[in-house]
Amino acid sequence: MISRREQINEAIVTQKANPYTGNVDNTYLNDNVFKEFVKHRDLKRVYVTKLGLKYRWSEEEIQLMYDKTPDSWETASGKVINFDFGLGENKVAVDGRDEKYHQPHHDHIHPRSLGKQDGWDDARINHPNNIQITSNIQNVMKRDFTLEEWLDVAPTIPDLMVDKI
Repeated sequence: MISRREQINEAIVTQKANPYTGNVDNTYLNDNVFKEFVKHRDLKRVYVTKLGLKYRWSEEEIQLMYDKTPDSWETASGKVINFDFGLGENKVAVDGRDEKYHQPHHDHIHPRSLGKQDGWDDARINHPNNIQITSNIQNVMKRDFTLEEWLDVAPTIPDLMVDKI
C-alpha cells in the first residue's frame, strides 16, 4: 500500500509536469511572473520569484536563491519529501498535516532580530545568503527552540548555512 507521503510526492511530480496554465493571480502572482512561468514552466521559479518580489531582489539574487533551493528534503529516517512549490491552482498539499511536511517555507538563517542587534541592514538580513528553504514543520519547530537548541537539531535541514554567513 502506498503511503500518503508517497501519494503526495507523486501528485507533486504530476503537477510539475502538467501545471495549471491559466493566468490566475493567486497562482502566478502577476502577469510578469506568469510570463516567466510560460517561458520556464517551473513552479519552483514562481515560488522563488515571489520571495524576490517580497524582498526586492535583483534577477541575480533570485537566481542565487533558485539555485540553492532544494526540490525535496529528507527526514532523519530517510524518507524523501518533495516540496510543493505550487501556489493557488497548482497547490497539491492542502491538508493541514500534509502541508506541514510538503509546504516550503523560507527561513532566515541568522534570525532577523539578531541581525538587527548585530547592526545588519534589511538588505543583508533578507539577502538569499541568509535565507534557506525548509519545510513548514521544521520552520514552525524552530520557533520553539533557542538558537543553541536549534543548532543541535538543525542537521535535519539540508545544507544548513549558519557557518557561511
